[in-house]
Amino acid sequence: ENVEYDHGGEPHSFPFLGGPGVLLNTTVHILEHNHVFFADTAIGRDKWLQEAKPGGWAVDRTARNSSLVVLQKRTEPLRPVDVHFGKVAVNTVALPQAVMTLEPAPEAVAPRCLPFPSSNRISQQTGCYRDDDWVKEMFMADPEGTAQVFMDVGCNTGSDAVRWLELWGNKSGVAAAWGNVLRKTVPRGICDHDYPRAGTRTAGQMTHVSASTPSKAHPQVFCVEPSPANLNALKRVTSTVLGDAGPIKIVNAAVAAQEGFASFPNLVEGARTGQLIMQPSSASGRVARVRVTTVDNLMLEHMLDRVDVLTIDTEGHDPSVLDGAVNALRTVRYLAFEVHQDFKTTPWGNTTLLKQLTSLDTQGFDCYWAGVGRLQRLTGCWDISSEHDHWPLPWSNVVCAKRGDVWHGVLQKFYHGLDP
Repeated sequence: ENVEYDHGGEPHSFPFLGGPGVLLNTTVHILEHNHVFFADTAIGRDKWLQEAKPGGWAVDRTARNSSLVVLQKRTEPLRPVDVHFGKVAVNTVALPQAVMTLEPAPEAVAPRCLPFPSSNRISQQTGCYRDDDWVKEMFMADPEGTAQVFMDVGCNTGSDAVRWLELWGNKSGVAAAWGNVLRKTVPRGICDHDYPRAGTRTAGQMTHVSASTPSKAHPQVFCVEPSPANLNALKRVTSTVLGDAGPIKIVNAAVAAQEGFASFPNLVEGARTGQLIMQPSSASGRVARVRVTTVDNLMLEHMLDRVDVLTIDTEGHDPSVLDGAVNALRTVRYLAFEVHQDFKTTPWGNTTLLKQLTSLDTQGFDCYWAGVGRLQRLTGCWDISSEHDHWPLPWSNVVCAKRGDVWHGVLQKFYHGLDP
């Protein structure tokens, strides 16, 4: 892919090693899911390179335009890499003094885990969860929105998308105006999700924060929605409230693990129950043909180098969306997704929550059940017994934050546990 070394600079630097984002998604997937070995074909040929000086294609042993990579199919999960510098003798010739004096790493502290309620109680408390309190704190911890990127997959009527814009943008009142337009045609949803919720800039302490540190410009907010009816509503509201060139970018597509086309039900505006139909449908008029894309490809199309907040609501297809967000998850700081193991014909129908949590854990996320103003830790607490006792989980919601990020500290403050 012509990225083997920095052609315009240092010939011994290899950009794809430190920044795999320069590679195609397919290439990244191959490298991450197989054992990969770099074979130095120049070993034993130093004298030839010195005497022949072949010219442009081979500067020296490490800077040349052809390299050999050997791939071996991985049949078992990768084992964790353990490095021990305790009392074992090592070759210290090339080791810096700081490394030579390292003590063995302390054992990881087990997370504080609370008992999980029943499946039905989890659904009752997290289905219509309320994140206003911790989202306010997230804003207060990092109020500058100029460089932030928010992506709402399964955007519906845009109520969540416009809330991100209201908080991290530089113009207040857009959420209220958005809701006023929606109320004329869209009925109130089961969780009031179809209208932007309260708890925006005008509330209490946030007024002071947003007034003292206004964003220099709007963040980028992407509203990704496959429903034809909801798409019409989004275009109408966006044009009325923000103008045709507003900061919310509407993308008419479904999102999954790979590109293609599928069918989606023709429902009324505001309907949140539409499920993607991956097989071709003959129900003419009742379904629409929609484009299917991935989060990673949306990043490429819109030339994004990051996604700070990724929210997913795809009626059972959330695991597939996460599978297509390999590169995006490297930059995501806050993640929210639905669990719907009761939808047996969707990806959640044969996916364990434990599998998703384990995958996200390896990518640096701690995840929680999202309740009404409170969270309950899942990472390190939800195990195979929990999965067995709660399968299949009905409609419920999970939020995650990247460890080490300031927003991770915010979520920890709301770890009070769900009600029994």
